[in-house]
Amino acid sequence: METQPQKKTSFFQLFMSIWFHPRATIRSIVETNPRRNIILLACISGIYQTLDRLIKQGAGDSMGLIEIGLIALIAGPIAGLLALFVGRFLFQLSGKIIGGKATGAEVRAALAWSSVPDSILLLLFIPYIAFLGREGFTSADVGAELTSLQAVVAVFYAFVVALPLVIWKAFISVQTMAEVHRFAWWKGLLTYVIGFAIVIIPVVLFVLAVSA
Repeated sequence: METQPQKKTSFFQLFMSIWFHPRATIRSIVETNPRRNIILLACISGIYQTLDRLIKQGAGDSMGLIEIGLIALIAGPIAGLLALFVGRFLFQLSGKIIGGKATGAEVRAALAWSSVPDSILLLLFIPYIAFLGREGFTSADVGAELTSLQAVVAVFYAFVVALPLVIWKAFISVQTMAEVHRFAWWKGLLTYVIGFAIVIIPVVLFVLAVSA
């Protein structure tokens, strides 16, 4: 009996599935095409992360919205791609230390697809900027210029909208990394801990040595 060819899962289906079935979704991706949409997702994540850093740095104190937007659109994709390819080496290594089996392509897929919540956060920046304008990027001191309603919106966005999505992104990240390395979720978390430690510990030791 002749079998019917399997229908290709759409990007939208994978985008929705990764939220609640991260392990099954990333397994489907790496078994079919581990490079699928990773560049797009990394660039989108880079733009959001750049905007988020500009808010925390109070970029609006000295720059206008056009300058902030240009920085995010130019530097964001570069930063996102750099993070993707550096993370590929770092978290493949840290995973292997504890018995992980992921290839570099699989680690890249896990990193890129776990950044899906950044796409929603970037989309939500549109009403955030539309309502707050440049004041949404100002520091705490300059932020005193915000109206009461704007201040409420800023707090609502930070703690009710952004924070839950950031936490969910962490959940997806741990699950997808665990899946590609083929071990339990807690080892997925440990992969990130070891990976960041590989970077942070030498930097701390260097700073201590210089300041001694």
